[in-house]
Amino acid sequence: MKRFNSFGIVNYHTQVLNVKDAEKDAKRIITETISMNSNFDEKKVTFNKGKTLFVNEYMVDPLNYNYVYVIHAIKSNQNGFKVINLFFYYIENRLRYFYEIDNNDERVILQWDPAFVNIIEDKE
Repeated sequence: MKRFNSFGIVNYHTQVLNVKDAEKDAKRIITETISMNSNFDEKKVTFNKGKTLFVNEYMVDPLNYNYVYVIHAIKSNQNGFKVINLFFYYIENRLRYFYEIDNNDERVILQWDPAFVNIIEDKE
């Protein structure tokens, strides 16, 4: 985990505030952050243009499968300003529950559960 500290991409939260193209700026921040560590490929991140949940990604550390890197980008309105909240977590590779967000008429639960991901991969 020490190599992540040297790049400054471990656990942190930042915001992209009411700018002309917040999605573009958020995408740039995410790709630059991921590209700081050669173990992850920033080209594999899916950006959900126009959605409340702009990014919901995880990357298992290829050097230590006990850890996973999770990225969430969530759009919101705060005091009349459009904001994209960026969350970056480097955590143990086990069940973690983060939070729920409302996306129009749908509730989205953000969590990382490797057992659930393994079940999906086995079905494919």
